[in-house]
This record gives sequence, structure tokens and C-alpha cells, in this order.
Amino acid sequence: MRVGPEMTPSKSGVVPGPRKPRSPGPGSTPAIFRERSGWTPAAAVIKGPPGFMTNSPPEPETGSDALALVPEALRGAIEARGYTSLTPVQQAVLAAEPGRDLRVSSQTGSGKTVAFGLVIGRTLPTLPPATKKGPRVLVMAPTRELAQQVRHELAWLLAPLNLRVLSVTGGTSVRGDLVALRQGAEVVVGTPGRLADHVRSGAVVCDDVAMVILDEADEMLDMGFADELAAVLDKVPSERSMHLVSATFASAVMALANRYQRNPQAIMGTPPGDANADIDHVIHYVARDERLDALVNLLLLAPAEPTLIFTRTREGAAELVRLLREMDLGALLLTGDLDQQERQRTLESFRAGRVRVLVATDVAARGLDVPGITRVIHTDPPEDPDAYTHR
Repeated sequence: MRVGPEMTPSKSGVVPGPRKPRSPGPGSTPAIFRERSGWTPAAAVIKGPPGFMTNSPPEPETGSDALALVPEALRGAIEARGYTSLTPVQQAVLAAEPGRDLRVSSQTGSGKTVAFGLVIGRTLPTLPPATKKGPRVLVMAPTRELAQQVRHELAWLLAPLNLRVLSVTGGTSVRGDLVALRQGAEVVVGTPGRLADHVRSGAVVCDDVAMVILDEADEMLDMGFADELAAVLDKVPSERSMHLVSATFASAVMALANRYQRNPQAIMGTPPGDANADIDHVIHYVARDERLDALVNLLLLAPAEPTLIFTRTREGAAELVRLLREMDLGALLLTGDLDQQERQRTLESFRAGRVRVLVATDVAARGLDVPGITRVIHTDPPEDPDAYTHR
């Protein structure tokens, strides 16, 4: 997304733009509007302003040939999951020249994990036998949750080929990783730090790696994983394919891609830096000391809607959860300092709908794909346009 005159985050936290008063109508305003602060909403609703989408991806194919690009061995698994067609990103990835490095611009929820799973399923059966007991595919993702999410998606998709998928992430037992790695896995999904540790120690042998996939490459670099990425990528054979997925392509991402990719093909699932076009962007103008009141009002207006709330800091997220719980508004916390079991329980409760509000920091929620979220609220404005796009 390119922030222009319509939407320019200010240092005060108020986002200027065209004003469009919205009246809730008689009898529809919750009591908290009147009793807590007298706040009335004024909003600017922006649907696809100039610069959001520079071009539209192709519409998914339908009809008898909609799944023609899916490898035959995986078609049953795809159909069992309810697929009747492929997303534009999946079509483009499968239509690319086999073996060629891919540079994919794509947002969360575009189907990119399944797209590359199909490429793995098409490629691995054609390879000569491995010479050592090591993975054939390495996938790196920035967070534990995203890595486990990717592992889950690849596991069901590749099950018909009897391909084992394993995840190794920070915050989990190293000993458990070693036991699982000794049993062998064709596909290893990991966070950069933990995977680099296993590569350095020899627990992950890279001699037979034929494919590397970097998911959310921009975020991994933003989180300071450049050295860990290099530690892994420098150990894999030169004759391998490397696919890079990123929502944005800043200079650091391009430098990484140019260093390790060979003659890559660019696939624009979503143009770099652009936000999804099917989102309404609503701006509420409130005084700084009335932000909590405004947030509570929004939650009460649609209490059944699954809502993801972003804050800038861990401390701010924890304090907001405390305040919401004091008002009997159930909320869960997702920040980087929670241990793995807590984070997993939190996500499971949110996905299952047991709690409707999740308060998170940018890094903690990066790349998560939670079906059914209908509302995202920024209690702190994003620090830059890319952060807004990721949210």
C-alpha cells in the first residue's frame, strides 16, 4: 500500500482524511457511547483508493479443468479439502517453468502454502534417491505459529505421497527436534534461528536439499534473521531451486533474492506493497485519551465478530487485555514473550471462537491465517505503510 493524501499516519496517532459522519441511528447506540465519554463516531470509509491495486490477479478457473494443474497423486487430497478451483497464485506457481526459481508477491490467505506444496509434490517424485539421510526441502518462516501452520498444510497435502513433514522452531524442545530429525523427514519447516542451529550442529544435513522456500522473507529480515538465513542457504547445494515469498520487496529482500536466486520468475499474486482490495478501510477520529472508549464502543457494536486488535508494544497489548477483561470483554493476548504452549492455546481458542477478541503485536501476529476474522482494529497506528499492509 502506498500511503498518500487520503491516509497519512500522524505522530499524534490520528489519521487525517476525508470525513464522513456515520450515525448509528435511534436506539442503536450502546450506553457506553453516552455514559462513558459521549463519543460519537465519525469515519472515512475508503474502498480501494488509488494505489491499492495496480493490477488485478486473474480470476480462478472454474469448470472441469479447474484442477488440471494439480498433480494426479494429490488431486484426491485437494478435493477432500473442498477445493473446486485453484487461486490465482496457485495457478501461476503451477504454470511456471518446472525447476525455475520463483519470486512471489503474495499476501496471507492467498493459498501460497498449498501452491508450493503442490510444487513439492510434483518435484520430489522425479528426483534421484537421496545419498544421505537429510531433507529434500527446507522451508523457513519468521514465527513459530506460521511455521507450524505451514507444516500442518503441507502434511495433509503431501500425505498421499508418504512424504514426512517436520517442524523445528524456537521455543520448543531441542531434544525433541533431534529425535524427530533422526527419524527422517523429506520436508523440514523451521524458524531461521532454530534451523540454522541444527544445520551448524549437523543435525540437519543439507547435501540432498533440492528446494528451499522462504516464506514471509521480508519479515524474517525485519526481525534480524539475515545471518541465520545465510547460515542455512550457504550450506545447501548450488544446484537447487529457491522460491521466495514476500508481501513487500524492499531493498534488503531484493539483495537476498539476487544473491541466492538464479534467473527467477516473478509472480504477482498481489502487487508488492499493495493491500487486499476487498477490505473496507474505516477511520475513526478520537482524542488520544478516548481511545479505549472508542475501542469498547466498536466491540459492543458487533460483539459476535472475530476481531484482531493491534498494539505497538507488548506492554501495551498486555495492559489493553487487562482493561478489556475488567469490563467483562473477553480478550486473549498474543505477544512474542509467551511460551509456545501459551501461544498455541491462545490461537486455538481464537480459531475455535471461544474468545472473539485477540490483542497482538505486529510481530506476534505476522503471517497468521485465521479464517473468519471480519475486523482488524489498530489501537496504535502502524509505523509505516508496509506495517499497515502486513496488518
